[in-house]
Amino acid sequence: MSAALAARIAIVREAATRSDALARAIEAAQIVASLTQDEPLAAGVLAYEALEPEQLEEASLGRALGIESLRAARELARIGDFGGGVQWSSTRSLSPVQAETLRKMVLGIVSDPRLVVARIAIQLARLQAAKSSSREVRTALAAESRAVFAPLANRLGVWQLKWQLEDLAFRYLEPEAYAAVAAELDEKRSGRERYIQDLCEL
Repeated sequence: MSAALAARIAIVREAATRSDALARAIEAAQIVASLTQDEPLAAGVLAYEALEPEQLEEASLGRALGIESLRAARELARIGDFGGGVQWSSTRSLSPVQAETLRKMVLGIVSDPRLVVARIAIQLARLQAAKSSSREVRTALAAESRAVFAPLANRLGVWQLKWQLEDLAFRYLEPEAYAAVAAELDEKRSGRERYIQDLCEL
């Protein structure tokens, strides 16, 4: 993490009132920074996810974080949680046509494609943080991620985020199948490691 981003995290930490949101916001900002090397955008993600909407309207925040970061945070707030109105669950989700319509709508309302990448990173951070949340919260985030965010990441070529979203969504929505696949992969890896060790000992 750069010194500039660390300084911006310190500024937001002073203003944030929810420690759970702050931890998630820092994770999302670091994901964005690692993908884009765009520190103002990363700081905007940090502010959007950690602060209350009314705090984003304070002029002092722009002076502290920078105008570009504040603009990104406000734009993310304008986009909002565009899938939030859907009652996501593992059994009741959008049809493929509805999900595609929602993805197109997101791409249509965003003026800067970097903001879509930022919103995907925020979703990943939320999904990672959901490990300690209720099953209902995990399921809703996972269903939304699978239907909207992972396909968006694929469309934008951000495959690192795509596979992480898909992996976590699979883990939360189909825990038994996920455990079976993970056990099989682990068994194959153990077999490969034994094979390599046997070769080395020849």
